[in-house]
Amino acid sequence: MVDKTLLELQLSEMEMLSSMFPDENEFKIDDPASVHEIREYIDGTVTFTPKQISFTLNITVELQNLNTVVTLLCGFPRGYPECVPKVFIRSQQLSREEQKHVNAELSDYLTGLDRGELCINQCIEWIQENIGKYITVQQSLQDKQINTHATKDKMFSRLWVHSHHIYHIVKRKNIVEWAQELELSGFSLPGKPGIICVEGESKSVSEFWTRIKHLNWKKITMKQRDDVAIETDDNLDKLRRFDKFEEKDFDVQSFGHGRDYHMNWGLVFTFLESHQCGDMFKTLLGIEGKMTKGQ
Repeated sequence: MVDKTLLELQLSEMEMLSSMFPDENEFKIDDPASVHEIREYIDGTVTFTPKQISFTLNITVELQNLNTVVTLLCGFPRGYPECVPKVFIRSQQLSREEQKHVNAELSDYLTGLDRGELCINQCIEWIQENIGKYITVQQSLQDKQINTHATKDKMFSRLWVHSHHIYHIVKRKNIVEWAQELELSGFSLPGKPGIICVEGESKSVSEFWTRIKHLNWKKITMKQRDDVAIETDDNLDKLRRFDKFEEKDFDVQSFGHGRDYHMNWGLVFTFLESHQCGDMFKTLLGIEGKMTKGQ
């Protein structure tokens, strides 16, 4: 007889993954009937042993500012999470030897976790944090521009970031505090989607990006980075388009679903225009900006 408590835990993890990866191109159950059979088995509707759950996750990881898709093939033994799940990583960017190595390392990591605890989310985090050690990505022109501060005396940079959403209060606090600590100016827009702009000395901008991209995001993307060589700190400040870093909100509208709120994007566009950044509206959101009526 299969332990129904373990099956309930498996279903709860599937629900969590469905909420984290709502796009069918990101998360796909190999045989949806397996989930239905498990539910019926738990309810007592059927007595036969249900099929085991297996699924595919396509995880987008940014490496050297290029988005790389890593595929995680996963299967739940009937005893999971009391036993280790079956997982396998593959990617077009991995050589056969690299693939063998990363899967061995991931297996060791999962084996070392406490049994009885759901671990696919930890598996995803491990991939996001470690896959860069195994994949060699061709450096793009943008990467070369980003790294030019290593050969210049000093660089000014402005970085634009788009996130699926920014809600969590701790994450929002980190964004503001890190920008201020690194003496960066710019702004953040919480909500869905979330927008961040930071500007200042290039090495500080790079440090800020390194910190925030390692937070737990549904999806976060560097949309654009501009680098300019400078000679003095005075020149750096002259290039700034924002006086300080702060979290902004523009006529936030709530739709009655807890955190589901959105900015007045007409006011956002006006704000960007006033800071000579109106062209970034389409880059960030994919639509032409329009000022709110009456402005």
